[in-house]
Amino acid sequence: DRGRASVTGLVIDASSVLSWCFEDEGGPEADALIERVAAEGTAVPAVWPLEVANGLVMGERRARIKPAESVAFVAMLEGLPIVVDRATGARALHETCSCASQRR
Repeated sequence: DRGRASVTGLVIDASSVLSWCFEDEGGPEADALIERVAAEGTAVPAVWPLEVANGLVMGERRARIKPAESVAFVAMLEGLPIVVDRATGARALHETCSCASQRR
C-alpha cells in the first residue's frame, strides 16, 4: 500500500462541502452528497482543509455565518469519514497531470 490512503469512489472539493454550510448554496444535490459522504467516505486533496477554512472565514466576514456556526460546521466535518490525501503535492506534477491529460 506504500503508505497511501485507501482509494474511494468519491473525491470532493471545498466548494461542494461549503454548500452544506451556506443555506443559499445548498439543495437536494448537496443533501444527497453529504449523505453519500457519511455512508461511503471520501477523499480530499491536501489543500482542502485550507480552502474550507478560507470559505468559512470569508463567510464570517460577509456575515453569512457566525463564528459559532463555523465551529459547529468544522466539528460536523471532523465526524465524517473524510481522508485528506497528504501526497497530493508529491503526485501533482506527474500522476495528476497525466491523468488529466488522458481524460480530455
